[in-house]
Amino acid sequence: MKKIILILLIASTSLMNFAEDKPLSLEEAIKHGLKNNFQVQIVREEVNISKNRNSWGAAGRYPNISSSVGVNNRYTNTPSQAVANERDGDGSTTYSFSIDSNWALFSGFKVKMTKGKFELQEKLSSGNAETVMEATVQGIILSYYRVKLEQERLKIRKELMALSRDRYDRELEKKKFGAATTYTSLQYKTSMLQDEANYISQQNTLSSAMRELNRLLGNTEEIIYTLTDKFKIPSEKFQLETLRAEMSRHNRSLKNLEINQEILQKDVSIQKSNLWPTLSLNTGAQSSTIAGYSTYTGYANVGISYNIFNGGNTRLAIANAKINKKMGDLRLKEAQVSLEKQLRDTLALYNTRKTLLNVSNEQLKTASLSLKLSEERVNSGLINSFNYRDIQLAYLNAALNKLQSIYDLIDSKTSLLITTGKFQFK
Repeated sequence: MKKIILILLIASTSLMNFAEDKPLSLEEAIKHGLKNNFQVQIVREEVNISKNRNSWGAAGRYPNISSSVGVNNRYTNTPSQAVANERDGDGSTTYSFSIDSNWALFSGFKVKMTKGKFELQEKLSSGNAETVMEATVQGIILSYYRVKLEQERLKIRKELMALSRDRYDRELEKKKFGAATTYTSLQYKTSMLQDEANYISQQNTLSSAMRELNRLLGNTEEIIYTLTDKFKIPSEKFQLETLRAEMSRHNRSLKNLEINQEILQKDVSIQKSNLWPTLSLNTGAQSSTIAGYSTYTGYANVGISYNIFNGGNTRLAIANAKINKKMGDLRLKEAQVSLEKQLRDTLALYNTRKTLLNVSNEQLKTASLSLKLSEERVNSGLINSFNYRDIQLAYLNAALNKLQSIYDLIDSKTSLLITTGKFQFK
């Protein structure tokens, strides 16, 4: 059983090393993800739609021109006036062509304000796309370091597995000379097999983390990368006032809400434009041909229309637009308060995790020294297999805790960078 497990371990490890032949830095991962991530590609297409909509034609500056062509056939059958009990038939074909245009020359500056609204909507669409990009970058960073975390965990599992295997092999040698019991050997074997099983499970966890990284990068095929950036401890010291100023200037969510407020103000102005009269120009030309004879007509009319009364709907629309603007102001203030709290919480968590990392460092030093000393004590018979296993597990937990503390600190740092808008996109 043990030989089978070891063969599987060697085979899987060799396969992993063979596959890990494509180096990838964090910077390269971010660039690749921003180009190929499916959600990023979708929001970029949405930006293209808003760009297409942002035109003077869509805003109503230009006339609407339409044309029509017609062929009308007519056949008439009537009683004959010359011959009794007979009928006369007559057919005719008429060809017609017309072109008409309708142009709003003035509509209370609605065209200009609508075009301004389209420009803001395009800007907002780009802002929303950048929000998705920020989330994608954050996901790639955490996924990248998640793979690094699982790789480091795998190393710790491998180290502990080697220690257990060595301890078991020594116990078998001692048993040959009658210096160890079957019961003790079984305890060491149980520990060794458990560590081997944990190692195999950790390999699967690492593979899953690599697949998630591939998903975020937008890869349609699984690639096993060699991640070149180190799993290092963030050393930055952040100041609340500096972070608050950067958040106020660069936080994408706040910027999007500010743009949305401008759009809502445009909506108020557009509704007010309905209080003005509308000046329009209607022109057109028509021609028709029948039996070889053609006739032509044309017209050009200027008209002014003014809505005297429509049940108060225009005033109601203006009032509702102002209410929407007020609600937008409240949402913006709420977001500012919420982000202020989020910033303080994230900064506090970052500093707390730095402290916890220092504690985990000391725990690992203590557990590592204890494991080293226990080797001597177990060889001397001063502690039994259960005591030794407890010390092994204490070392394992301390090592894993340190790795998790590093990852948690990277997580908090990334959140601070996102909140303060550190990632800028062209």
